[in-house]
Amino acid sequence: ADCPKEVKISRIFAAYNKYKTDEIDLDAAKAEYQAIDVKADECIACGQCKNHCPQSIDIPDWMQTGIPKIFG
Repeated sequence: ADCPKEVKISRIFAAYNKYKTDEIDLDAAKAEYQAIDVKADECIACGQCKNHCPQSIDIPDWMQTGIPKIFG
């Protein structure tokens, strides 16, 4: 909600989590990711999201390096 670029962080991580927990396969996860209108590549690494993550995930790092490695 605090992303100035409106990156759909929760939807991106939902697709990732479904893949990692074997709920869906990689192709389905990639399709789910592609359906998201504002993807990880729009992240400007401002860090506004970091304080809102209950799991203390470095979201900007994941948006710039982790997610692209998985979803291309």
